[in-house]
Amino acid sequence: LKDVPHCKGCLGMNAFVKAGDGSLDFGGIDEEVARQINNLAAPIRLERGNDGYGEIHIAQRHGQEIRKAGYPNVRTFVEDVTKNFTQVRENGNRFLLVKTNGLSCVSVISLIADPDGNYYGVVTAYIMNSRSLDRKKLLWERSESLSTSPE
Repeated sequence: LKDVPHCKGCLGMNAFVKAGDGSLDFGGIDEEVARQINNLAAPIRLERGNDGYGEIHIAQRHGQEIRKAGYPNVRTFVEDVTKNFTQVRENGNRFLLVKTNGLSCVSVISLIADPDGNYYGVVTAYIMNSRSLDRKKLLWERSESLSTSPE
């Protein structure tokens, strides 16, 4: 099962990549967002993966476009999206986290039930064109009313 992309036995094998702060958590889905998307609150984690998911998949399939967008590596891109997403959209039985900053940067996450604690595993991450993004159902959007307050 380990070599079959996107199988239940693959994502969730727990060879985690460390986030920039040294922890395993690349952000999270909090209680408010979880209610809106009708799912559980849990941390977001990036697994090393293989050619079908995780850091290896993202580097192989989308690394060039990620670097072209100004990110030094996959980890930095994923962490930026998963910690600063402004939308959650439906993507089949997974969720699309979206950070827009001129480009639509996305991370696709899937909830993993784990005896040591549930988490959302990053399946893939890439830059998506806005037409494709608009076809995905919007489940949650960050309110910008508080983020523009002067210091």
